[in-house]
Amino acid sequence: MPKKHFVLERGRKAPLPLILDIPDKTVTIQEVLPILFDIADRTFIRTYQELEPDRSVTCGPGCCHCCRQLVPATDHEALYMMDVMRTLPEDHRKRVEQRYAEGIEKLRNAGLLDGILDFLDNRVHKVEEYKAIQKLYWDLTINCPFLEDESCSIHPHRPIACRQYSVTSPPELCARVFTDAKLAEIHHPVDLGGALAGFDGENARGTVIVPILFARLYEERLRGREEPRLEAERMVARFIDLAGMYTEK
Repeated sequence: MPKKHFVLERGRKAPLPLILDIPDKTVTIQEVLPILFDIADRTFIRTYQELEPDRSVTCGPGCCHCCRQLVPATDHEALYMMDVMRTLPEDHRKRVEQRYAEGIEKLRNAGLLDGILDFLDNRVHKVEEYKAIQKLYWDLTINCPFLEDESCSIHPHRPIACRQYSVTSPPELCARVFTDAKLAEIHHPVDLGGALAGFDGENARGTVIVPILFARLYEERLRGREEPRLEAERMVARFIDLAGMYTEK
């Protein structure tokens, strides 16, 4: 694949040069998600390199409290994860599907499912309401369907929100995220998760969020959409340009 040069603007931080392998063909956004994940990883690594000397990331294998939150993935990533799920060995795939079913059933039994679906479809930009829903979800202790042995079983394919969330505080505090615990979250200068949620593969759009647990519920609807197709270089360039606008103020 030919290598292409880009620059990601990072607000008050120095821009990040990127040299990326870009296929020479027309693609949908799902087909370039691995490239966007690579951009995210490079961006977040740069943030970690810029941390003060006495701070370091404390997230790691076996620390999975964030995997029990209502993780705000995008519609693009929801479809991508469904594709990944179907490539898993049969036993693994069946366990993931079972956890999807059990999680949705927990929400239904708690009387929360319809309200969350209505929120995702109609009011997802309401930040305070989303925080309230996240707390209700957390209280049910629903594991991410891909969580196995306290680690992500599809780690290379995880959504940008999972890559973006990190702390420098003791991991045990994350178990009390919705209490009085003071987490030292790392704030990246670029919100790549937000940029992806606001990107349709061609242009900027209203935010679309499909949390990981809801991917199977939304899949049929999402598969029925007509997705933009662009030359891969042009699509990646447009995403990088948009992401440069999702910077800290």
